[in-house]
Amino acid sequence: MNQIQLLEIMKVRQWFYCFFAVVLFEEPNKKAMLKYMESNIFSAMLDQGESDIGISLLANSFQKMQRYNIVDWRRMKEHYVTLFSESGTVLVFPWESVYLSIEHVIYDEHTLAVQDFYKEWGAEIIDPAKGPADHIGLECSFMAFMSGRVIQYILQNDKSAIKENIIGQRSFLEKHLLVFLKDFCDLLQKQTTMDFYQGLAHFLPSYIFADDTFLEQTLSEE
Repeated sequence: MNQIQLLEIMKVRQWFYCFFAVVLFEEPNKKAMLKYMESNIFSAMLDQGESDIGISLLANSFQKMQRYNIVDWRRMKEHYVTLFSESGTVLVFPWESVYLSIEHVIYDEHTLAVQDFYKEWGAEIIDPAKGPADHIGLECSFMAFMSGRVIQYILQNDKSAIKENIIGQRSFLEKHLLVFLKDFCDLLQKQTTMDFYQGLAHFLPSYIFADDTFLEQTLSEE
């Protein structure tokens, strides 16, 4: 793979991880979702022959969102809060530590390990006000951050930094995001009543597991 091809792929990866970060970490609203709705990327993927049910659900959901009114956005926000909010009974835990710790608690050694990983790579997303660092939305934000770094290194033609960053990305997926992703998505699929989050529950693991394979293959070509 040449540097131009890698650059384009990294831009696409950054887009997807930013999308995952926004829809998983932020309460949904028209302003935050507008650029993703306008991209029409999931409809384009269907046109290109993709058959993943998650892609179909997300494409249809984006088309519906184009017609959402204030009541529709409020309903979606309420559903998000019902699924993920700490203020009540959490239906879908978005924190890595809950899935990995014996006591199923937040803020344990798993949370600290994720926080240390961010610090190691200089990621500016460690804000106590945002809650535990191992929130799946923040973990996706970190992957977007790392993809952006690769883009910079490609433009600088810094091949050593490119390889080092890709190794770091794969390590983060293997040690953190992938170890609880399937359980999270299975729970989300079970608990959500909205097509958008059903689509996310199907597409998220298929994309990220495929991305892990891509990173592995990219490193093997070095």
